[in-house]
Amino acid sequence: MAVGGREKLGFVLEMNATEYVKQRLQDQIDWHEAKSGWNQRWFKRLQLVVIAAGALLPLLAGLQAAEVPGMSYAVGALGVVVAIVTGTLGLYRFQELWIDYRLTAEALNQEKYRFVTGSPPYDVAESLPILVERVEAILAEQNSQWQQVAQAAAAEAEAPSPAAPEGPPAAG
Repeated sequence: MAVGGREKLGFVLEMNATEYVKQRLQDQIDWHEAKSGWNQRWFKRLQLVVIAAGALLPLLAGLQAAEVPGMSYAVGALGVVVAIVTGTLGLYRFQELWIDYRLTAEALNQEKYRFVTGSPPYDVAESLPILVERVEAILAEQNSQWQQVAQAAAAEAEAPSPAAPEGPPAAG
């Protein structure tokens, strides 16, 4: 069973089921699994920093109250670390990407195993075009979601920030 057979640039392009599963489907599964794992690791690392720094703040604040030298700087610096790491988590969306990539990898794996085992809807003679259509639909949906998020982030970055009031408030 081959998909294609379309004449392009003077030669015929064809891809059989084994080639498609190996070159396209498994490649995409591997990529999504790797990206999911990378985002999961970064989310957990940064979240651990926030938890540890947040837990240390009351201790350092207590030492600051006991007038231990330099504690006010340590409390301030730790507060800055929490703010920066929390902002980084929100900006790069590690948890959301971890879950999105994992869901896509699982959906692709599900299609692969249904196809390999001949389970519905792949229990027909010409099942490769069905596989291609379903896999490409999953990938197109994932790409569409990514584009929407990227466009929203770009729009947010370009949006003017609220203007600060000009001058001192009027006496009244």
